Amino acid sequence: MEGRMIGLDIGEARTGVAVSDELGMIATALDTVHMSCPVEDALAIKRIVDEQGAIMIVAGIPLNQHGEIGPQARKVLEFIEELKKVVELMNGGSVAPTPIPTPTPAPVDITFQEGDGKGTAFETDDADIDASEPDDNDGDHLDLNVDTSSRHKHILLKFPNIFGAGANQVPLGSTINSATLTLSLFEATVADPTVYQLTEGWTESQVTWNDRSTGVSWTNEGADGTGSRKATAEGNFPMTELLLQSMSVATSMQNWSNGDANEGWVFTDNSTNGADAYSSEIGTLSDRPKLTVNYTPP
Repeated sequence: MEGRMIGLDIGEARTGVAVSDELGMIATALDTVHMSCPVEDALAIKRIVDEQGAIMIVAGIPLNQHGEIGPQARKVLEFIEELKKVVELMNGGSVAPTPIPTPTPAPVDITFQEGDGKGTAFETDDADIDASEPDDNDGDHLDLNVDTSSRHKHILLKFPNIFGAGANQVPLGSTINSATLTLSLFEATVADPTVYQLTEGWTESQVTWNDRSTGVSWTNEGADGTGSRKATAEGNFPMTELLLQSMSVATSMQNWSNGDANEGWVFTDNSTNGADAYSSEIGTLSDRPKLTVNYTPP
């Protein structure tokens, strides 16, 4: 469609006006409208449109630094609506705001740790389960032990409320850029335990070696098989050193973001010299399990 177009740079005090050639290839500065009253300002632009025989008006939208519509952009859009009421363009033309680009979501950093005051999203469930006491629940203990000496023990750990649409939650469908699990160790082992994503649900106050909740058995006792966990390991958690140790859990986090049920992880033993870490019940917040996530919303 050939014909002249009017370009507007709309401001609170003044609006710059430019006009294109008949092919819409070259724009030339034309006039400045000093803004006073929306109706009068729109009429002033209408006179320019009539004089130039323009078929379209193009107006820029001043997005804020985040690429979003802020207060100034809303004022511009309101004036465009007023302009539409008074301007009748030749050849069935229209007032066309410059298309607003869809902002690219920015990555978000967030941590999850029991008791940090950020709500239920930061709940942590953990327990160790013991083959020598297969019906005992240890979900309220202050420590987590993984061992295969006289007491064959695994660790269970999950952050059950981290995904969702609420405050401080990771939206489902997000891209997980990184995810790091950190534990505070007070006894080290000689061989790092293996960490798997769990596929069966469990209840912290009821879970045992035999049962994942009261009256509901694990498919594999101790969650020690592919009926209860993924076949491929997330990795080995570093437990040969004391104090704060970390590993990446980005694979399972992405699986949960993609729709897998978030049932946490099981730590399976690889050494007769067991390791101990503090649980989410320990009094010192900094010693509790922590999950650090960087994600990009969908």
